[in-house]
Amino acid sequence: WYQRRVRDDTTEVSMLCTQLIRKDMASTQYEAGVALNCLANIVTHDLGEDLAADVVATLNTSRTFVRKKAVLALYKIFLKYPEALRPAWPRLKEKLEDPDMQVVATAVTVVCELAKK
Repeated sequence: WYQRRVRDDTTEVSMLCTQLIRKDMASTQYEAGVALNCLANIVTHDLGEDLAADVVATLNTSRTFVRKKAVLALYKIFLKYPEALRPAWPRLKEKLEDPDMQVVATAVTVVCELAKK
């Protein structure tokens, strides 16, 4: 009984984290940046699976700061949830031609780090 209860609590916490991060990513650029940074630090296989598509969608925002944070968060997601790499690759590749050089530099770094793995 106890193991099942702990698993249920973990599932509830995971669902709560997913919803809170999703909500914050749609908020101001600073809240979105903090949410993406938090996700990069706490990502698990399940969080990566649930939020990878949302982070990829964030790559198209007009806010440079958020695009850069999203590229970095994707790297951490790829490490924990490698299945996200294939569908996200075209969008990540687009960031290599981003108008902002900070986003381009971040994307180059992520691609080089992925190549090392």
